[in-house]
Amino acid sequence: MKQVKYILVNETGSANAAGVGHCSRVSDFRHHTIVNSKGRSHQALINQLVSLRRQYPDAKILGLGEIDGENIRPSKAMNRLRRELSDLE
Repeated sequence: MKQVKYILVNETGSANAAGVGHCSRVSDFRHHTIVNSKGRSHQALINQLVSLRRQYPDAKILGLGEIDGENIRPSKAMNRLRRELSDLE
């Protein structure tokens, strides 16, 4: 079974989510999967995150925009998304 420690949300809208996974700021987050939010409704994004959360209950959910080198800078939008997800669990 694939080990996933981080669920990374590409909230930037970049169409190249696969390329984002190889950039230096994300390379330290081994064992991750990237969810692209571009072209998805908010509910579709929530549904996919809920599904991934069931598969990987211990994985942390981060936005790519929150990763600043070795630091994590929480954003209001991702905090709202995480709160919404916690209400569904």
